[in-house]
Amino acid sequence: TRNMIIDWQSSLRGYQKSAAQWLCRPPLPMRGRLLADPPGYGKSRSVVAAVRLRHELRLADNPCTPVITPAIARPDLRREIKTVWPEALVHILGVDEAKSQRKNESTEQFDERSNSRWRKMLRGELGPSFLISSYESMANILDTAVNESVVFDSLWIDELHLLKRGTTIRSQVARPLMGMTRATFCTTGTPID
Repeated sequence: TRNMIIDWQSSLRGYQKSAAQWLCRPPLPMRGRLLADPPGYGKSRSVVAAVRLRHELRLADNPCTPVITPAIARPDLRREIKTVWPEALVHILGVDEAKSQRKNESTEQFDERSNSRWRKMLRGELGPSFLISSYESMANILDTAVNESVVFDSLWIDELHLLKRGTTIRSQVARPLMGMTRATFCTTGTPID
């Protein structure tokens, strides 16, 4: 994989391409890699490039990548994903199914319709996709994945330092989600102890 060439995206800088290749390099110890650079170095684009590279090398069985991030960062990650992989579907859990889209439906009907798309993404039925969730909503992804026996090819945990303590509810939800994933990519711009 050292000689992998990422020729599909000219917006990546050389070090971002190198980071994407490093993220994909087998074997993945403990099935995960941490990319920790100062803010502004393009970690997000490197991870998206790594997910795309795994997809193009046919290393990915399930083309859906859950993304766990602070709620405030969700729109920024959507933009970064679309910059690197314009064809990929991106859905922000809890935002893209706004109540304003209700069409003379009961709450139950609306919830079923609005959840239908992201559940299909989660199962890999809609092709390459990213399902962005806040830390507070990641339990929804875990519950659905367990109920539907979903195994992800890749999981992206942004701002990993928020899972620093293993005793927090966030960490307790993230740990089984990582166990259902072949490759976990973690990013942070904050020093890790």
